[in-house]
Amino acid sequence: MGCGSGAEPQQGKKADSGLEPDSGSVSSPFQGPVTWEMGEIAPRDLSDVAMLHWTGDTLLYNDGALTYSLVNTLFSDYTKKERAIWLPPDTQISWKDDGPLDFPVGTIISKTFMMGPDLRRPDEALRPLETRLLVKLDTGWEAWPYVWTEDGTRAELDVTGEVMSLSFIDPDGVSREAAYLVPQKNQCVECHEHRSPSGDRHLTLIGPQSRQLNRTVTTESGPQNQLTWWSDLGRLDGLPSIESLDAASSVTPFYSADLTDFSSEETTRAAREYLDINCAHCHSESAVEGQSSHLWLNHDNEDAFHLGICKRPGSAGEGTGGLTFDIVPGSPDESILFFRFSTENVGAMMPQIGRSLAHSSAQPLLRRWIEDMAPAHCSTDDASAP
Repeated sequence: MGCGSGAEPQQGKKADSGLEPDSGSVSSPFQGPVTWEMGEIAPRDLSDVAMLHWTGDTLLYNDGALTYSLVNTLFSDYTKKERAIWLPPDTQISWKDDGPLDFPVGTIISKTFMMGPDLRRPDEALRPLETRLLVKLDTGWEAWPYVWTEDGTRAELDVTGEVMSLSFIDPDGVSREAAYLVPQKNQCVECHEHRSPSGDRHLTLIGPQSRQLNRTVTTESGPQNQLTWWSDLGRLDGLPSIESLDAASSVTPFYSADLTDFSSEETTRAAREYLDINCAHCHSESAVEGQSSHLWLNHDNEDAFHLGICKRPGSAGEGTGGLTFDIVPGSPDESILFFRFSTENVGAMMPQIGRSLAHSSAQPLLRRWIEDMAPAHCSTDDASAP
């Protein structure tokens, strides 16, 4: 499949998308190298990293940073996210056909979470909540969370985590209250840890993979495929022909639509895309949780048992909701997967961290996906994980 459809402006603002900072620009207060002494503890104040700055209504990035966007993003209590990458001088991202791209040692990836009071106008009155940095050291990726002050004047390193009470109106006009979690540093492994074939555990990336990056964005030169743009800038090495590459399809159009306007094939693909970005970083063959649960929710898993069809969970405790099978075809209300996706009960919801609210906009899509499966009677015989 070729490049994704639809153009989206690059998030945040910066003066120059090239490799070298533009010394004549004044759009960002940071025009020198991003500062991080590899191997040392993270700076206490995010401004000391010199990668991004909040003006009061927008993020400004270091002129050498590369902002990027994904086809689909994780649901995190309806927060808006902006992303950027810093590459050390004279380095490039290396192409990989599957999974996250290969970033050089010294790379810093930032993700800033923001929230406004009324998500029917998602870009108005935003304030930053936290910025997470992923830094690639010689030993692998390290994660560092920074929490912004309420007035947005600074963000401080907070490895112990924090819970924020957020009140807002969701995209459907419903008043919501979220107990938004800034994870502890050691909680990052819950989403980012994978196990290699040799058994070694390591942190990995979730979003910056080829099929999620394969989309059209608006650059200084106009609409352009994001991967092609990176390659033209000299920041991505080894990009194959863009027409030969798979691209994720956007789930967003299904959130506010009448699903009867879509075919079963379309809603099935959208539901699998939703599970792929929201769940497969834990539930896949290479992820620690997927290896123990044998539930694999990556978009290209075609094995019905590992997808959860008539499969009993290995262990889920109260997360079963009193139900027996991960998915009962034709019956979402009898399916553990749908229950855990929909509940807001701590200890039962999935994912276990990263949200306190159910993603109500996506519930009809996941319900339709299971309802459209050919009904089946699930037997307790041979229905547990091997």
